[in-house]
Parts: sequence; structure tokens; C-alpha cells
Amino acid sequence: MSDTLCIQIDTLRCGDQIQLDEKVNASFLCLDECDELKAVSEITVCGKFYRVDRWIGIDARVSVVFCLPCALCNESFECAIELPQWVHEEEIAQLSKGQWDVREPLREAILVEVPFFAQCGGSKCGNFGSIQQFVRSEDGETPFKDLDSIIQLQQG
Repeated sequence: MSDTLCIQIDTLRCGDQIQLDEKVNASFLCLDECDELKAVSEITVCGKFYRVDRWIGIDARVSVVFCLPCALCNESFECAIELPQWVHEEEIAQLSKGQWDVREPLREAILVEVPFFAQCGGSKCGNFGSIQQFVRSEDGETPFKDLDSIIQLQQG
């Protein structure tokens, strides 16, 4: 168990904070069986654990870099995932064994940010010119004709 992502509840009194500035191994993301998504960096977690009344929480900046395939050309590329202010709280009464392990909620928060339709050029595939001939139908229409506007709406 990663000590930096697990805190003994007794160490925090109401109103106390414990600063956190750590790089942790990404193995707890459980991506071993996933061929298309690999963490290529450690996970950086900078923030604090805190306690308010009967609640314990974490407020942190989180970042990690993944290697994943482009949705259009299938080339692998690195994609940085940033959580500028990840906040998670739990009621102390719901926690067992006197400790709080934030790995599972952190795992969920990181993985939900992985883009579903990631492209190697950021918002546009860098290799699209070389594959464009393969994405046109016989009538000249392209199934990706509205792709730029869809991506802009998603990023908007």
C-alpha cells in the first residue's frame, strides 16, 4: 500500500492539514491488462489532506502522462492528464481500520479524464493527410466532415 496515498485518521484533528507533494507509482491504476493505455510517468500529487468535523478530505493538483493510440491513425502518442483541483471527501464514520486510502477515488478521477477520442495532434490528427484518402466514401463524402466542429464542441 502506498503510504503517501493512505493516511491514518488519528493524525488529523479537526481543522488540521497535512501537506502532500509526492510522486507515486501508477501501478494502482491497474492498467496491466490494457494494451492501449499505459502510464509513462509517475503520478504527481500536490495538495493537502484535511479534516473538518466528521469529514476527511483531500484537495490536490494531480498530473500523469499516458501513452495511447490516436483514434484516427492509430499511432501511439503521449497525452498529459491534468486535474488542477481534485477534491474528494469521505465521512470518517464510513471508513474502516482507522485509515483512509485515496487510491481508488484517485484512480477513478484520473481514468475519467482520459480522452475517449484522442488524436495525436491534440485537436487534430497529425497524420490525417496520409490517411485522408482512406476515409472518403465513393460519393466523395467523408465520414469525418463534421469532426472539427464536434471536437470544438467537446472542448468548448
